[in-house]
Amino acid sequence: MKMLTRAWVPFLALALTLGLTWTAAAETRWESVPAPETNGGLILAPRLESGAGRLQMAWGWTNPSSKILDPEFTYSSFNGSAWTRPKAPYFGDNLGRLRKLDMARARQAVGVIYQRTLDQDDRAFEILYAVSGDGGWSYTRPAVADSYVHEESAGTAVAMAGIGGRRPTFALGWLTEGRAVRVGVLDPNNNSDRPRASTLGTHGSRSERLELAGDGEGGFLAVWSDGRKLESSRLRPIVGTAESSETVFAGSVGRNFVLTDWLGKRPTLVFEADRVPSGGGPRRQVMRWEDRRWQKVDVAPPPQGEAEAPSSLEAVQDEDGEIHVLALPRAGSQILYSRTLKGRWTEPETVFSLNSSLGVTGFDLAVLKDQVFAVVAQGPHLQVARRTLQP
Repeated sequence: MKMLTRAWVPFLALALTLGLTWTAAAETRWESVPAPETNGGLILAPRLESGAGRLQMAWGWTNPSSKILDPEFTYSSFNGSAWTRPKAPYFGDNLGRLRKLDMARARQAVGVIYQRTLDQDDRAFEILYAVSGDGGWSYTRPAVADSYVHEESAGTAVAMAGIGGRRPTFALGWLTEGRAVRVGVLDPNNNSDRPRASTLGTHGSRSERLELAGDGEGGFLAVWSDGRKLESSRLRPIVGTAESSETVFAGSVGRNFVLTDWLGKRPTLVFEADRVPSGGGPRRQVMRWEDRRWQKVDVAPPPQGEAEAPSSLEAVQDEDGEIHVLALPRAGSQILYSRTLKGRWTEPETVFSLNSSLGVTGFDLAVLKDQVFAVVAQGPHLQVARRTLQP
C-alpha cells in the first residue's frame, strides 16, 4: 500500500499542477485596448454604448490639432482591434464648451444629451440633444431642451435612456437651478416634438446624479437622491407624464447609485450606502423593478467582505441579467471591477491604475456580446480595457 501511494505521488503532483493550470487558463484577465487617438486633448465624460454588434464611445474633447479649445461632443466606433478616427458631427455651428454627456440606444437609434456653457457666463447652461437614426454614424442637428443659470460652474448631471419597439423613444433628464430634477420623453420620429419636461423633485448637495432606464412596459423609470433617501418615479408610456415619487431606500448614498436595463427591459438599481443599513445586510444592494414596484434582490457580498464605500459607481447588465460594476475608490488610485455570479459579488479586481496627481474626468463600461469593455479618462489621458466573460 505504501509503495502504491509513493508511486502515485508524482502523478498526483502532476494532476494538481495541470488542474491549477487549467483553472488559471479558464480565468480571463483584463487586457489593454488601444484608445482613440486624441492628440493630447482634454477628455471629459467618456460614455460607452453597445448595440447592433458594435461598440461606440462618445466624449467631450478639446483637439489641439484642429484648434478646438473648448470641449466638443466627439464620437468613435471600435472595429474589434482599433477605433475609427474621432470626429464631431457637422452641426454647422461651434457647439463646444461641453461639460456633461450621456448617450443611449433604442434599437438602431442612438441618442445623445449634453450640457454646455453659454458665452454670457460660465454658470449659464443649456441642455442639447441629438439623435442618430443609423446606429450612431450621423446625428441630427442638436435641439435645445432647456437653459438655466446654476449656482456652480462645473455643470450638473445629465442622463438618457432608450427603448425600442415600433417607435423608438428616449427619456432625457438633467439637474437645474435650485437642485431641481427634470425629466422629459422624446419621440425622435416627430421632428416637431420636444421633450415635455416635468420636475420630479430635488437632489441633495452631495448627490448630483440622475439615473434613467426603461421600465419594460414602454415607459421609463427615474431614480435620484435627495441626500437622505433614494427616490424613484415612473414616466408613463408615450405621454411621458410622471407618477408620484416613492422612496426606494432610506439612507445616504451620495452618488453611488446606478440604474441599468437590458434593451429597455429588466430595470435594475444598484446602490451602495455610505454605512451599513440599520436593519443589517451589505452596503451594496440590488433591486429590480417587477410588477410595478421595486423588489430587493439578495446578492451576497464577496467572500473576503465588502470594500469601503467608493466615491462613484457605474454599472451595466449582460444578456443573462448578471450585473457588472466599476467603482472609483475614495483614494482615487485605481478603478475596480466586480460582477454578480451565482448570486454573489466577485472579489473586486483592478482594471486601471490611476495617476494620483490627476483627477478622474469620467469612466464607464459596456457589454458587447461575450466581452465587457471599460474606459477611464484623466484629463488628457484615456485608458481602455476589455475582458472575455465566462459563463
